[in-house]
Amino acid sequence: MKLSTIHTRLHSFTRFGAQMINVFSRFQVSRLVFSIVAGMFVLVGLGKQVYADDYVVALNHAPPYRIIESTSDGTKFSGFYIEIIKELARRLDFSLTFKEVPFRRAIAMMENGSADIMVGPNRTAEREKFMMYLDEELSRERKAFFIQTAAPDIVQYEGLADKKIGVLRGSVYFDRFDADNTLNKFDISDYSSVLNMVDKGRLDTAIAPEMLGDFTSRILKFNLKKASYKIEGRPSFIAVSKKSALREMKKKLNAALREIKADGTMAQFTKNYR
Repeated sequence: MKLSTIHTRLHSFTRFGAQMINVFSRFQVSRLVFSIVAGMFVLVGLGKQVYADDYVVALNHAPPYRIIESTSDGTKFSGFYIEIIKELARRLDFSLTFKEVPFRRAIAMMENGSADIMVGPNRTAEREKFMMYLDEELSRERKAFFIQTAAPDIVQYEGLADKKIGVLRGSVYFDRFDADNTLNKFDISDYSSVLNMVDKGRLDTAIAPEMLGDFTSRILKFNLKKASYKIEGRPSFIAVSKKSALREMKKKLNAALREIKADGTMAQFTKNYR
């Protein structure tokens, strides 16, 4: 065999060997990449499972229904409605993350799906487009008009005509009032501020759920009274965003909430905050 032929064959064999090593190396790298990617999917899957059991409650400070306090141990969330949703989560074995935001922003978060739960909103046709309401009412609180103790009484709707009226931004009260654009209404971000403005004489009156107004005035020592004119309240509910995975648990949520009401737990929570 000629020397040139031997060199040619040796070169071909060497090149083939290099190609095989390259293929094998790629295979090994591919296996490694596959293992890493698969592991990432497992971790992501586990992460999703953990997240799916934790739900965001968007809420504003509205005592005694929703009480938000800063303490040395961090932010404390309590109140009549908060105790109910905590008990519901305990019975159905899921966890909650509370996020304090203004009421109007809480509504927006429910619409875009960044919040899963609200506790205490009234039912409206507009909100039902993006929120699912549980069957059981939480409460049906009368709406009262709070005025300074020395102020003239308001005895009928027409008495609101010349008043500067404080309302919670984004909230609804009763149809006639909500639709009346002739009234001088001022949107305020929270009820404590609304009632404080009445106490300081910057507003003539403020409309608020009666229990909330009584509680806030007592705690903050506002010198206020309730006008004779009051409105029967609309029912308040627990609502779930239609973009939340929690909506799949509607039957379980309704059943657990019925039990909380039937066994006296809800009544005890109400008593604790009156």
